[in-house]
Amino acid sequence: MRRLTKTQRLAQERLQRHAEALGRLDTFDWDVAQIVPEAWATLEQDLDVTEKKMKVTLRLDESVAKFFRAQGPGYQARINHVLGTYAQMKIAEVAVTERKVEALVRARKAGLSEEEQMAAWREAE
Repeated sequence: MRRLTKTQRLAQERLQRHAEALGRLDTFDWDVAQIVPEAWATLEQDLDVTEKKMKVTLRLDESVAKFFRAQGPGYQARINHVLGTYAQMKIAEVAVTERKVEALVRARKAGLSEEEQMAAWREAE
């Protein structure tokens, strides 16, 4: 297993805390999460602009705001796309069950390798 950077480790810990707080992790699957970065650069280009935009004030964690701004022009469209995807997943009830998250949390706490964690994620019903 490769050694994680401090930033990667902290991001994983935050993700785990978020997942535990939510009770489940709303995502397509572990595999999809692994390919998202490749498509990230063109995310705003993939966004269909079919709806009228509404101006809102949104308070984000500083690290989240910095992450999106660091992506450069189009970062607001990326935030909109991420939130829109989340909303559509909730509406369509495409969500990973609480048991999958619990299996992943148990695997991480047990110190299992990344491959074993992915196996635990996939095997959970």
